[in-house]
Amino acid sequence: MAEHNVVIVDDEQHVLNALQRLLRDENYTLSTTTRPTDVIDVVKRAPLSLIISDYEMPEMTGVELFKTVKAICPETIRIILTGKADMQATIRAINEGEVFRFITKPWDDEDLKITIRHALMQYDLWTENRQLVRAVQAQRQALTEIEQQYPGITKGPEAKRGTEEVYVIDETELPETMEALIMKYFPPQRVGSS
Repeated sequence: MAEHNVVIVDDEQHVLNALQRLLRDENYTLSTTTRPTDVIDVVKRAPLSLIISDYEMPEMTGVELFKTVKAICPETIRIILTGKADMQATIRAINEGEVFRFITKPWDDEDLKITIRHALMQYDLWTENRQLVRAVQAQRQALTEIEQQYPGITKGPEAKRGTEEVYVIDETELPETMEALIMKYFPPQRVGSS
């Protein structure tokens, strides 16, 4: 698990104090604030793994905060914490703030810890997925460049899937390095050979 930064925002300091005591031994960096605008300032400087916000605060609602955070840093996981759990608030939070979970006060300590761990696991999965997508895009670009330099090198046995042509590559036959791949298809010319 990567290093995670978690921020909790609630306008009631005693709630923040209770959450700090509860979560002090967890494996992430925890910050708290009573001001939603502080969270927005933090997100503008660096991404956060998770934000837990009270639903109703004087400065802005948790949903308004999450809409702003989502625009700045969409990968941040968002959890609403509220003492007033009505269906309309829940629907609004899910639809507008795209919250991961909706937790009511008073919370169950173990359930809250597990929910936070699940949220951070989800953040890790999304992060890994984005990295894999970037790796595939880089590989696709590398293959395109190789094909331009050595036409036909990336063409393998052709197959049809519906109306599309696809190329089947047996990964067990691929060399481990790009240099070895090039050498397989374009071995150096020996002097004196015809």
